[in-house]
Amino acid sequence: MSKLLALICAAWFVGCCYASADDQKKRLLEFPTKRDVTTYDLTTVQLIQPGNFTIISTVVDNPDFMRLRLKVLETLRAYCTRDDGMYPAPTDVLISGPPDLPLENIEVKTFDAKTKRTSWSDPYSKFALDKAHYHFFFCETSYSTQDQEYSKAQTAIMDGTRIKQIFDCKRGLKGMFDNLSDDPTKAITMGTPRKGSLAEEIYVSVCSAVTNEAAYLP
Repeated sequence: MSKLLALICAAWFVGCCYASADDQKKRLLEFPTKRDVTTYDLTTVQLIQPGNFTIISTVVDNPDFMRLRLKVLETLRAYCTRDDGMYPAPTDVLISGPPDLPLENIEVKTFDAKTKRTSWSDPYSKFALDKAHYHFFFCETSYSTQDQEYSKAQTAIMDGTRIKQIFDCKRGLKGMFDNLSDDPTKAITMGTPRKGSLAEEIYVSVCSAVTNEAAYLP
C-alpha cells in the first residue's frame, strides 16, 4: 500500500505541479472540487473568432479519491470471473473510512457475447458531486486484452483526463469534444452554465482570462 500511495502522490505532483509558480499563474487556471482539480492551460487556446475559442483542460483526482478509484478498479476486475448478479462489496474496498452513504452491491452484468461489465457506486459523500461516484470496468473475454484494458484504466486514473472544450463568451455558451483532435464543427454544445454553479464560475473565469473582457451572462 505504501508503494501505491507513493505512486499516487507522484502522479498528483506531476499532473498538477509540473510548472513553476510564476508560470502557473500566467498559463494555468485551476478549479478544485472535493474529489479532483480541473486545470485549464491557456497556451492551448485556439481562437475561432473574437470571444469564441477552444481550450484543453486536465482533470486530476485528489490523492484520496485516486487511491479509492485504483482500489475499486482492482476489485471490479476481480469480479469479471463471477456469474451475472449482485455481490456484497468486500470490506477491503472501503479504504476511505466508514461509509456515510448506502453501501451498494457490486453488479456483474453481461450485455452480449462480447460485453460484460462490473460496476459499483462508492458510499462516500465527500467524493460525491450531485450523486455517489459510479465506477465500472468492462471485462474482456481474452485475458491478455483484459490486462491491456486494466493497464489503460490505471494510467487514465493516474495521469488524469484531458478534455477539449469550446467557449462562446459572447453568447453564454460552453461545450466539449469527444476527441482532442476534433475541429470546432464537432463540438457538443452543453448550453448556458447554470447560475451559481461551478460551470458558471469556470465559464466566467476562462472567458475573462482569454479575452480580457467580461463574459456575457444571459
